[in-house]
Amino acid sequence: MPQTSENIPGSADAPTHRRRTLSFVRRSNNLKPSYQRAWDAALGKELLDVPSGERDTSVAEGFSIDWEQEFGRRHDVAGSGLIVEIGSGSGEAVAAAAAASPHQDFIAVEVYRPGAAQLAARLRREGLPNVRVACLDAVELLDKLIPEGHLDELWIFFPDPWHKKKHNKRRLIQPPFTAKAARALRPGGRWRLATDWPHYAVQMRRVISESAEFSNANQGWAPRFPGRVLTDFEAKAGEAGRKSFDLTFIRNSV
Repeated sequence: MPQTSENIPGSADAPTHRRRTLSFVRRSNNLKPSYQRAWDAALGKELLDVPSGERDTSVAEGFSIDWEQEFGRRHDVAGSGLIVEIGSGSGEAVAAAAAASPHQDFIAVEVYRPGAAQLAARLRREGLPNVRVACLDAVELLDKLIPEGHLDELWIFFPDPWHKKKHNKRRLIQPPFTAKAARALRPGGRWRLATDWPHYAVQMRRVISESAEFSNANQGWAPRFPGRVLTDFEAKAGEAGRKSFDLTFIRNSV
């Protein structure tokens, strides 16, 4: 599944002129005609129309979204709130989850424009009004568009493992990102992760466990999350002999 977010290996207080290390590499963002039509039809509806900052994946300063107004219902009750999935790809997982949980609202973050267009078209085709697609850097979304404590859950399934040692610093799950996840999740909210790379699985478990703001719900690896459907991506990983590792962390109360 295409990775869709960025990580910030430095301090959150680092000077603004320092560019952050990206945890994704965007492939060609050119849209073929059918995807361009899907993009145009969905923009401002299934696909969020967000003014960009210095990059087309960033959010312009001062822009905000009232999510309860966007979805037309309140998000102040646990279990009926907002879920963010980072790295949605063409949307197999989030579309299935949205169909199974119409009482929940979802933001699908996908930085790859063809994937975002394909997902938006899927939502329209399947009649899923409880999902919005954000073709954005997920760090920008968490920092600028998600109010503190607003998320019920955060999902990151199969992020880019950056498996070469010299590239490990580009991995999304690092202490600065953990702090951002903690700010966005409500107390008691859940952070669900999965990867098929053992070394990255161990890093995820270690990094998040070291944060005082999270507790491991299973004191180790989690059973497979029933809401995570088997995608083509995971099926191919299984065929290649790679096992999936699941983790679930709970946002501790303040």
